[in-house]
Amino acid sequence: MKRYFDFDMNDYKDKKCNFHSHTVRCQHAVGEEREYVEEAIKEGFEVIGFSDHSPYLFKNGYVSRIRMTMYQLEDYVKTIEALKKEYREDITIFLALEMEYFPGIFEPTIEEIRQYPMDYLLLAQHFFYENESFISVRQNWTDEMHLKSYVDLLTNALDTGYFNMVAHPDIVNFTGDEALYTKYMKNKKHEGQRVYLCVCEQWRKLIWDWISWAKEKMVIMKFVC
Repeated sequence: MKRYFDFDMNDYKDKKCNFHSHTVRCQHAVGEEREYVEEAIKEGFEVIGFSDHSPYLFKNGYVSRIRMTMYQLEDYVKTIEALKKEYREDITIFLALEMEYFPGIFEPTIEEIRQYPMDYLLLAQHFFYENESFISVRQNWTDEMHLKSYVDLLTNALDTGYFNMVAHPDIVNFTGDEALYTKYMKNKKHEGQRVYLCVCEQWRKLIWDWISWAKEKMVIMKFVC
């Protein structure tokens, strides 16, 4: 499938990279963007991608406390684009967003985002969005409905063609029947998708399943802590 953003992490597989960095706009990060860039250079990184949490056009004027607002997006873009030029001889900098897929409000949101020169979009499904309410995928799920809903969301998101990578797909906390889990996690439609994993200790079992799949399908994975 052709992606909307012309970006392939495979082009940077031999470089030291970080494609998943936030800014203070998401309200759970600290430091200035310039500090991130200079620290990356100091640590020998050749590529850094800023992928702060995307704004979303929620209904009824809802304002999220874990992502930038749409009003902050222009400043975010200007800041990263300026750093790209300033440090172009020292490090490659990418402008991106980390984004969930919420059907129904994704379409008007992506229309706003398309007005800006993003390099890629990073899919990270932290929540289900149902009846204008958020339900964390980190809950202790044991039922098939929520597991299927999570996998369907990721699959449908990739079908849009807007997402270049998937961040921490292990985030879903399914502790039910192992055979049920395997049934859905091995039914991966997008075999060529670059998978970007952010792993935590408690997800070790899920991670090894993803590693085995990635090895079989020759999918590139990026690990961060």
